[in-house]
Amino acid sequence: MRKFIICIILLVVLTIGVCYANTNEQENGFQILKVSIGASAAGRGGAVSALPGNATSLWYNPAAVSLSDGSNFCFSRINYLFGVNIDNASIIFDKGKSSFGFGLTFLNYGKIDKTDGTGNLIGEFHPTDLILAGNHSWRLSPSVYFGYNIKLAYEKIDSETSYGLGADLGMVWDTFLRGLNLSAVVQNVGYSTKLKDESIHLPLTWKCGANYSRSIGTNQSSISLSSDIIYFATEDTKCNLGLEFDYTEKIFTRVGYALNYDSEDISAGLGLKINSYQFDYAFTPYSNDLGNVHRISLTYNF
Repeated sequence: MRKFIICIILLVVLTIGVCYANTNEQENGFQILKVSIGASAAGRGGAVSALPGNATSLWYNPAAVSLSDGSNFCFSRINYLFGVNIDNASIIFDKGKSSFGFGLTFLNYGKIDKTDGTGNLIGEFHPTDLILAGNHSWRLSPSVYFGYNIKLAYEKIDSETSYGLGADLGMVWDTFLRGLNLSAVVQNVGYSTKLKDESIHLPLTWKCGANYSRSIGTNQSSISLSSDIIYFATEDTKCNLGLEFDYTEKIFTRVGYALNYDSEDISAGLGLKINSYQFDYAFTPYSNDLGNVHRISLTYNF
C-alpha cells in the first residue's frame, strides 16, 4: 500500500507540473538545464529517460540511476555553440535496492565585451552558470523504480546574479513485456530569485519515454530503440528518438533524431569500453550556420 501511495503522489505532482507549465508565462532562465550532458545520451538524441546509463543518467531521469549496473564516475566536456564550453562531473553509488549520486555542471560563456550606452568598449565580463544536483533513487517493487533530485542553481551575468532551488521527480516501469521500459519525469520544479529586476524561473520540463532492448545472437550483443516526448513550459512539444547497437558490451554505435527543434535534428556517437573504463563521443550538427557540437565523456566503473 505504501508503494502504491507513493506512485499516486508522483503522478499527482507530474500532473500539477504540466498544468503549471501550461499557465506559466514568465521568462525562462538557467537554460543550461535543457542541454544534453553525457556523450552516450547525446549520441542517441537524448532519448534516454527509460534506460540505464552512466552517472549522467541522473540529469535525464532521477529514477534511471537505480537501473545502472553498479557505481561509476563520469566526466563530460561539451564544446558547445559560439565557443561556449560546458563541463560536468557526476557520480552514482549503487547500494542494492537504492542508489544515490551527485552531479556538478559548469558553463563558461567565455569573455564578452562590455560597452556603454554609446557603444564604447568599457571592459569585459564572464557570464557563468553553475548547477549542483543530489540524487536518491530506489526500487519500489520488482518492476517500479522511483527517484528524485534536489538542485541548486547559480547564474551570473556581469554583476547581476540569480539563485535557484529546484527538484526533479522520475519513475521507470519495467513492463511485463520483456525488454520494454516506460518512464515519466518532471524536472526543474522550483523557485529562483530575480536577475536584476526581471523575474525568471527554472525551465520546467515534463517528459515520458520508452525503451526497448533486445539481445542479438549469443555474444552478449544487443540493440535498443528509445524515445522521449518532451514538453517545455514555454515551447512546443518535442520528440527525441534514439538507436544504439552494443557489440559484446565493448563497442557501441549510436544515432539519434530530434523532432520539432529549430536548428537541431540528427546526432551520432561512438563508445568504447575497456575493463572498468568507457570512452564516449557524440557529434551534433546544427543548421542556420550555428556550427557543430562535440561531446566527450570518460566513465570509470567501480
